[in-house]
Amino acid sequence: MRRRGIVASGLASALVAGLLAGSPAGVAGTRTRAVSGRSFQVEYRGTRLPLLRLAATSDRQGRETMDDVRAEAPFLGREKHGVSSPAEPTELFPVEGWDIPTADSIPVTGRTKGLVRSWEGSNHFQNRYSNGGNQFSLEPPDQGLCAGNGYVMETVNDVVQVYDTTGTPLIEGNPAFADAGSVGLAMNEFYGYPPSFDRTLFKFGPFLFDPACLFDPASNRWFHLIADLRQNRATGAFTGAGSVDLAVSRTGNPLRGWRVYRINTVNDGTGGTPDHDCAGGPCFADFPHLGIDQDGVYITTNEYSFFADGYTGAQLYALSKADLVAGSNTPTAVYFESLQVPELGQPSFTVRATIGRPGAFSGAKGGTQYFLSSTAGDGYETGNTTGGSDQMVVWALTNSSSLGGDSPDPKLRHVVVETLPYVFPPLALQRDEGPLPLLDCINQGVDCVGDPAPFVQEGPYPLDGSDTRVLSAFVQDGVLWGTLGTAIDGPGGSDYRAETNFAPEPIDQKVGVFYFAIRPQWHDGLDGSVVQQGYVAVDDANLIYPSIAFANDDVGFIGVTLVGPDMHPSAAYMKVGPGFEPSKVRVAAEGVGPDDGFTGTFEGDFRPRWGDYGYAVPGAGGTVWLASEYIAQRCDSDTFLADPTCGYTRSFFANWSTRVTQLQP
Repeated sequence: MRRRGIVASGLASALVAGLLAGSPAGVAGTRTRAVSGRSFQVEYRGTRLPLLRLAATSDRQGRETMDDVRAEAPFLGREKHGVSSPAEPTELFPVEGWDIPTADSIPVTGRTKGLVRSWEGSNHFQNRYSNGGNQFSLEPPDQGLCAGNGYVMETVNDVVQVYDTTGTPLIEGNPAFADAGSVGLAMNEFYGYPPSFDRTLFKFGPFLFDPACLFDPASNRWFHLIADLRQNRATGAFTGAGSVDLAVSRTGNPLRGWRVYRINTVNDGTGGTPDHDCAGGPCFADFPHLGIDQDGVYITTNEYSFFADGYTGAQLYALSKADLVAGSNTPTAVYFESLQVPELGQPSFTVRATIGRPGAFSGAKGGTQYFLSSTAGDGYETGNTTGGSDQMVVWALTNSSSLGGDSPDPKLRHVVVETLPYVFPPLALQRDEGPLPLLDCINQGVDCVGDPAPFVQEGPYPLDGSDTRVLSAFVQDGVLWGTLGTAIDGPGGSDYRAETNFAPEPIDQKVGVFYFAIRPQWHDGLDGSVVQQGYVAVDDANLIYPSIAFANDDVGFIGVTLVGPDMHPSAAYMKVGPGFEPSKVRVAAEGVGPDDGFTGTFEGDFRPRWGDYGYAVPGAGGTVWLASEYIAQRCDSDTFLADPTCGYTRSFFANWSTRVTQLQP
């Protein structure tokens, strides 16, 4: 999940916009000194049973009633994490402080060159109705994907599923309805917690979100990460306690046993944590992601105040991979707190670890793991209220080999590199065709979930286009490739304002992809030079949540969701590599209807949260696996009112789905 859309206050001073057009590539910024982290204790929570045994322990429930729906309604919108009054998510639409990048549009084609196989992954029905139905309805669909040893593991919001490489799901799970098919394993089951929302006892367990996973061929292990916020068991109110939990498989088979570790992230001086002076008391960790190299497992988060506005910076945890693989109760761990970019006068934001194919990692400087971060966002975290930037930050953690010794002393440094401009993206218009039964229900004043909407809302509402954070990072042949979303000149995007009752209004901006490739260099310190960069756009449509992975030294793939006035949300991809740019957007799976989730409506405070991120990871035999979001179902209002699951294809509150795709050059 992603904290976004809150007015910045009390953060670092805003950046000066700098160049408003293309910046010269390859110009390195100020070199900075290396800093040391501090050792800290990771809690070992013990072992978990094989996933197939865990998925055979819960009781099933019957079909939900409208009373069940109403019981859940007060707990919708959990992505706000206790913020009492949502800010209007349009303060930067459209961006006016920067020249909006322009790009030649490339064609969209249904010819799926390079596609090996593709199938529908987890959807909102499976998330809501796993664990006997004792789950929340959640948006956005936070996503993770990992593949290896003949298995594909997809983890979306609060459910995990393992497939064979033909797409057959291997975990039936505990569906609320006996004939609903495989629903996978709920995250609370996986991590050994009570259900997030026990609908029989009306008790609450930990609220888990933002999953991530990676398979590491070198150690033949799977790594899974989740963020955890504690709820009062009786009321569901957040308590302020939280952590990130890391599960490590005990073998190369993800269906077998796992070991689980916990990192306390309150950082208020209690429980052995440092005190980061978060407003209102405890801090919480958001948007956690994983990286793995030959020596370490790296976890990055964005840290916010829990009960008030406030942001302290990205956090970086470096753990000994050898200790985790061996099952140590006390793995070596080093913590780099609240990373700053002092030469820009701002805290770091979404420091994304690079991943890569086997053998891609650097042994220089005692072992080096690289990270990428951008410097814009929406201004709340970075303090850059201009809505754009032409700078990236390369981070290098050196001496990673020391994580396996008695005196761990990895060092972290960074360098700012100038790039082409990227600016805060608009929302993305959807095709105005197809049923919207949830929106219709709310608009008609039917007592769907409580109070009727204050006005009739036009639809389909637009979709979130992210906020210029780095959405993927991959190292290939010594070059760091990254992707993020940016506004591009041309129709396809939308404004979304209270003054127009949150009706989707076309604007002359759309969401496109900014991709960049930076070669890190070592002289007196860390430098970086841009070796390739560019924008990807299509006519009158949007490319949102791009992620990149390479199949070999010459060919990479970028996965996206394609959506626009003439296109339902669809799973798509494009090819990129050294010396060539994307030339076609290929549709792996075309959407069949509009998104109809609660976050775009009155019930979700008009904050359309289509997604947070897609995933791209390397696979066996020089392949790439992608996970993208799309819409795989449509259901009219009469059918919906008779059966809110529409034949086990959606829940009452959302209809998103995911697509898993394998590609080869």
